[in-house]
Amino acid sequence: MKDAWTRYKSRNLIFLWLRCADQCMTQGQVISGNWIFLLSKRADQCMTQGQVISGNWIFLLLRRADQCVTQGQVISGNWIFLWLRRADQCMTQGKVISGNWIFLLLRRADQCMTQGQVISGNWIFLWLRRADQCMTQGKVISGNWIFLWLRQADQWMAR
Repeated sequence: MKDAWTRYKSRNLIFLWLRCADQCMTQGQVISGNWIFLLSKRADQCMTQGQVISGNWIFLLLRRADQCVTQGQVISGNWIFLWLRRADQCMTQGKVISGNWIFLLLRRADQCMTQGQVISGNWIFLWLRRADQCMTQGKVISGNWIFLWLRQADQWMAR
């Protein structure tokens, strides 16, 4: 199983470590391991379970997300979306979040603080414009990378 915090050179990719390890498309390459990637500037073609999604939406296959709003449409199944350029309105469990933060509710949602504060519980966030420094399990990653650990997110710092 690959290290969950493996770094890749490309600045415009954000990788999610999804539980154990199997298949994921990253810039046309298949990476062994449960990585799912985000192309933060453009995502004209993203392979997710054999489907190609056009535009700046990328879908993450989690465990359960029976209803997820994407562009005003409700998608059934285990998909949660990220809008990579603008996120003025993002539905997360019926709450609309303004600004460029998008939240993923993984298993439970105990507490979530944003704008440079500590995140408690199983919330994980992406800062979509800049992420020059992001604390993930005690590691600082520079550039536009944000790593999400999907099992535990007890402490998270981000700018």
